[in-house]
Amino acid sequence: MRIGVLATGGTIVSLRDERGNLRPAGTDGLDKLIKKILAEGNDRGLASDITYDIHEVMNLDSTNIGPKEWYDLADYIKSYQNAYDGFLVTHGTDTMSFTGAALALLLRDIDKPVIITGAMIPLGYEDSDAEDNLAGSLDKLYDLCLEMKRSERMERKASVHIYFAGKLMDALWTVKVDSTGKDAMIEIPHGDDNPRMTWIRDYLKDLEAGAIHFSDDTKNEDSPKKVGIVRLYPGFDAELLKAYSGYDAVILETFGAGGVPDTEEAGSGRTSILQGIKDMVASGVKVYAKSQCIYGGSDLMRYAVGRSLLDAGATDLGHVTTETAYVAILL
Repeated sequence: MRIGVLATGGTIVSLRDERGNLRPAGTDGLDKLIKKILAEGNDRGLASDITYDIHEVMNLDSTNIGPKEWYDLADYIKSYQNAYDGFLVTHGTDTMSFTGAALALLLRDIDKPVIITGAMIPLGYEDSDAEDNLAGSLDKLYDLCLEMKRSERMERKASVHIYFAGKLMDALWTVKVDSTGKDAMIEIPHGDDNPRMTWIRDYLKDLEAGAIHFSDDTKNEDSPKKVGIVRLYPGFDAELLKAYSGYDAVILETFGAGGVPDTEEAGSGRTSILQGIKDMVASGVKVYAKSQCIYGGSDLMRYAVGRSLLDAGATDLGHVTTETAYVAILL
C-alpha cells in the first residue's frame, strides 16, 4: 500500500527557536519517526506492505493556513491521486478543522481516502503524542485504502477524516476543544436523520448532483467572497453589524438553540440587534444562524427569539459546525 504523506508544518514538526517559541522545522524528524513506526510494524499491528513518500507542501503554523493553502493542498492531492492509494496530511491543530472541512468538500470527486493528523506536543519531546497519532493514522488509512479497493468504482467516494488521540473522525464534523490537552479534537454528534441537518444535507446533495462546482474559476482570487463570523454576547452593539455591509454572508453564533435578542433594550447601540440583522438581509447579506454551544445545534423554531431570526430571513444551520459552514459558504 503506497501512501503519500503531505507535510504542512504544525506543532508535530516544531522546534524551539532562539526566543524559545515553537516554530515548524521541516520534515526530517517526521521521516525518521514514520520509518521507526513502520520498522516496528509487527509489534504495533501495522500491515507490513506500507510504503510512503513525504512531500513538504508547505511549512506553516496552522494559524497561517487559509483558503489559498486549502486549494493548494487539494490541488496537490488531485495531481498525485494516481500515484498513491491514500494520503496522510500532517497539520497543526489550531485550524485543522477548517482544513479538514475544506478538503472534504474540495476532494469529493476523487476516490482516495485522506486522513489528517498532528500533535499537541512536538515529535521528539518527552510525552509527545506525535508517534501515537501517526501510527494510528497509518493503521486507519491502510484499512480505508483496502475498503476503497474492494468497493465498486461507482460506489467509491473520497473520504476525509481527522485522526487524533485514538479517534477516527469525519472531517466535516470535527472541532478543536482543548488548547493544551492531547484529546484536543472531537467529532460533534449530528445524526444524518436529524431534521435540523437540512442545510448541510441539501448542500452536499447539490454538490453530488453537480449543481455546485469547484474549479479554478471558483478561486476568484481577484475578488474572493467575504464571509464573516459574528458571536453574540449580552449587550452586543448592533452598530457593529454595519461593518459587514457589503459582505456575501455572515455566520451568526447565537445564544442556546438559536436565540437573538429582539428588544430595543437588549443591545448597547441605537439599533436593536434584530433590526440590524434585518437590515443586513435587506442589503443582500446572507445570514446563517448556529448555536454557540458545541452540542445540540440550533433550532430556530423552538423559541420566539429564534423564530424572529427566521422571519428576518436567516438560514438555520442546525448541527453544522462553524468551521464547515464557513468553508462551505466561502468556497
